[in-house]
Amino acid sequence: MRAVFDTQVYIRALQPNAYPVETALLRLWLDKRRFEVYTSQAQIEEIRRVSRRKIAQTRIGKAKFGALVKLLKSRAVTLTIPAKEIDEVVTADPSDDFILAIALKSKAQLLITDDKHIKPLRKIGHTQILTPAEALQKFGNTRV
Repeated sequence: MRAVFDTQVYIRALQPNAYPVETALLRLWLDKRRFEVYTSQAQIEEIRRVSRRKIAQTRIGKAKFGALVKLLKSRAVTLTIPAKEIDEVVTADPSDDFILAIALKSKAQLLITDDKHIKPLRKIGHTQILTPAEALQKFGNTRV
């Protein structure tokens, strides 16, 4: 199964005590290999931008962000998505468009997000949009 994680899901997964559901999803990918994860260079750059924020460095630490980027580069499928293809996707928040473009280009079955602009869509193309809790339940792992 192909999946796309919204950037927020990755960042929350770096804080296991505060966000156990997101952490469990990341572990399902890494340890159980229940799905194949797709990303893009734009998403990796967004993670790097977030990692430079003072609050992120205080709460999470630069090393965890570095490990996440390294992990994505080695274990996720990184797509190249031309700006034109991203511009064709329109959401209430244009900064979310690249996440939907990853889902469409990868032909992902799942897009996992808690984003208030994306969640209401419930589906884009053939991609089902689920919250992290819904995704965890779908994989039959309700314990965190």
